Amino acid sequence: MSNGMPWIRFHLYDWISGTDGMTLEQRGAYMTLLVRMYDKKAPIKTDFQTLARACNCSQKKFATIVEYLMRNDKLIEIDGGLWNTRVEEELNNFSEELDNFTSNNNEEKEVKYVN
Repeated sequence: MSNGMPWIRFHLYDWISGTDGMTLEQRGAYMTLLVRMYDKKAPIKTDFQTLARACNCSQKKFATIVEYLMRNDKLIEIDGGLWNTRVEEELNNFSEELDNFTSNNNEEKEVKYVN
């Protein structure tokens, strides 16, 4: 399942303040969905049967949780899938940093070959 992203930034204060008031089930499902989004680097299909199983809850409970998360601007529905704008920002930042690293690494190699 390696996608070139071995870790994600996890801002403790943002998580604590952003999930304050959520139940344990809501937090767990939210984290599970976020991790799947990072892994796929794309919105996750709204296949409630599969996603409910991944979150270890019934489809009815999962639908209630997703409704809560959408109502509280934690998730959006886009292109037939569930998505989080913070995930998108972090993925874009990761991509830019990877491009910069690759570019800098290639420049160093060129300098070594010239010398």
